[in-house]
Formats: sequence, C-alpha cells, structure tokens
Amino acid sequence: MIEINVARQVAPSKTPDSDGHTPWTRDDFAAFRAHWPIGSKQRLAFELMYRTCAAIGDTCDLTRGMVASGWLIYKREKSKSLAACPFEVDGPDWFEATSDLQECLALEDRHMTFLTTEHGKSRSKKAAASWFSKAARAAGLDDGKTAHGIRKGRAAMFKENGASADQRMAVLGHETIGEATRYSKSADLRRTVEGTEKFQLSEQVPTLEQNPLKTKVKSYV
Repeated sequence: MIEINVARQVAPSKTPDSDGHTPWTRDDFAAFRAHWPIGSKQRLAFELMYRTCAAIGDTCDLTRGMVASGWLIYKREKSKSLAACPFEVDGPDWFEATSDLQECLALEDRHMTFLTTEHGKSRSKKAAASWFSKAARAAGLDDGKTAHGIRKGRAAMFKENGASADQRMAVLGHETIGEATRYSKSADLRRTVEGTEKFQLSEQVPTLEQNPLKTKVKSYV
C-alpha cells in the first residue's frame, strides 16, 4: 500500500569473480602420484583423467570399446562434442604422456568400464567427484583441488608445451577458441613463449637476473 518500492533502495549483492575449478600444477600431479600407488583405484582414476583429460563423469563412462588403433575417442556428456586422445600410443611430445595408466590397467580385471569400484562394479558418476576430492585431500592437496582441475591443468600444460588451440580443442572436446583459451589460462607465460622447441630440447636459458653472457641455469622442464 506504500507509494514507493523500498526494494529499489537495496543495492544488489555482487558475486565475486571466479575462474571455477582450480587448475592442478605439475607439483600437484607429482604429489598425488607419490601418495596413491599404482594398483589403487584412486591412482587409476587420476591416470585416466590425466591421460584423457576427461571430466570425472565422462571418465566413469570410458570403455575399451572406445579405443581403436591406440586412440580413444568419446562423446562428452555435457557438450555432446567429440574428444580424442592418444591412449595406447605416446602421441606428440606436447602431450607429455606417461606409461602409468597402462601399468594401472595391467593390474585391473577386465570390465566394461575402465574405472570400477573395489567390488568390480562401474563407479557412480554422482558420487565419483566427492570420492576423488577426498583422495586429493588425502594426498595433501588443497581443498580447492578437484577432479576437474586436472582437466584444466592439462590444458595449461598443452599450451606451455606448444600445442595449438585446435590441438587442445581436439583433446579436451572444446568447440570454441574462447573455451580453449579459458581452460589454459593458468599456463606459465615463460613456458608458453618458449614452446615446444624448449620442451623437446630442454635448452638452458639464463634468467633475467643473471648475466646472459656468463651464466646459464638448469632447465626446469
């Protein structure tokens, strides 16, 4: 019954800007591997996500039937776009592959899906995210490090190693350059500038604080 709208005098609350899930770093990858040994379900889940760059929900659905000629191709549940990755082959140097996944799979019984529970059943996609977050905390990672952060961390690694936007989009199943850029936002600028040649040859580059004519530092690759 009043003549004015008092709600107009209330300033709307501002939602803080956020980049979403925190990308994992190389140190995070190493810490998780050091804590969870090959043979554990947690390590298998990690290596599947590290290799495929799939989201945790998609990881639960990955099957051997998706692998052909050493490559895994699957359709993402969220965007319905296709993603492809070298699964049983090394792939390009910028992919930075390891043999850990194949070692994990060699210890597993063969099931329809790669990722199973301790009882050999396919893992629930609804519970997988929280299950893996607990595994990350147990490995000493920050609370903000989730399964999706692996996907974003790998995107940054690809950019640092010289992968093109199209190559990153193909592995992660992105459909736009903007999405690929957003996911690789945490890439180290110096590694990005030096690119693939630096990654392959491990050249020694002087720091800005040192005399470039006299001193060289060890490669951090």
